[in-house]
Amino acid sequence: MERPALNKELDSRTFRSFYYLKEELVKFCRENGLPTSGGKLEITDRIAYFLDTGEVNTVPHDKRRTTIIDVIDEDTKIESNFKCTEQHRAFFKEKIGKSFSFNVTFQKWLKSNTDKTYKEAISAYYQILEEKNKGKTVIDRQFEYNTYIRDFFTDNKGKSLEEAIKCWKYKKGLQGHNSYEKSDLIGSEMSCIIRELRENESSLLTGFLYEAIYIPEGIEPPPQNIINQPELQVYISDFGKDKDDNCLVAEVDGKVVGAVWTRVMNDYGHIDDKTPSFAISLYKEYRGLGIGTMMMKEMLALLIRKGYKKVSLSVQKINYAYKMYKKVGFEIIDENEEEYIMVNYLKE
Repeated sequence: MERPALNKELDSRTFRSFYYLKEELVKFCRENGLPTSGGKLEITDRIAYFLDTGEVNTVPHDKRRTTIIDVIDEDTKIESNFKCTEQHRAFFKEKIGKSFSFNVTFQKWLKSNTDKTYKEAISAYYQILEEKNKGKTVIDRQFEYNTYIRDFFTDNKGKSLEEAIKCWKYKKGLQGHNSYEKSDLIGSEMSCIIRELRENESSLLTGFLYEAIYIPEGIEPPPQNIINQPELQVYISDFGKDKDDNCLVAEVDGKVVGAVWTRVMNDYGHIDDKTPSFAISLYKEYRGLGIGTMMMKEMLALLIRKGYKKVSLSVQKINYAYKMYKKVGFEIIDENEEEYIMVNYLKE
């Protein structure tokens, strides 16, 4: 079924079955006198209620404001409606060390413990780390290796030990567990090259932009022409003409299968006019093979060589890619109802 136009003739069930940009939802709200505040999920619920009842489900205005503080010291109280800022990050880096990062658990602690002091926050951070380390399962490395090799031969009778070890080394370079999977053999045998996008290949970004749209399970994919929306075209329009446009592609056996690119733009992950935003896309059949991680690491290295201090992105909280970004050094600096804003502070 083709994605229907978003109008008052839709029923809520059909509406919820298709993907719409937040900008499309906001436009519908404005045209029909609905409030436009809130995250995408909240607006979606509001529109669905309107389509079913014809009534406006008003939402009380949240009058909370973030308290702005000039100086932070250990005796300062955590401000109401706390938000992570560069000022907070600098304070914790000074007190805890360069290894500090705003992990999700610590952010939740800060937001739920307003009026406690930053000295107490530092203690809480160390306690969170200690509890996290205690909760880790320690697996004997030799046992892990032996289990992998055994499972490899069970699934690949006739293969050599050399091939098994090659797959094991490949697997260890990927994020996540070190258990054997069928895709390991495919991934270890691929000839993958990460290189810069060529001048005559800019049109490839059109397809990769569409592939980069995260579609939750059970939702119909949007039409290809959705990428013509201005809020998506900002990622690729006239790409390569600006000095801050950088792009690398993954080439497997002569075919370009993925791309990672950055540019300074006013997108969902924008934090300032000196920090490029980060985008990555990979064809579905090549996911889970470590190619995405390879591309990201190469791009981060390229940005460091070019003198950038940081790079940012936004990712939906339900998107599995969030963990992949964390593994290559991105950390959460802010969040809303649906998305994390993440930054990688580039280091030599």
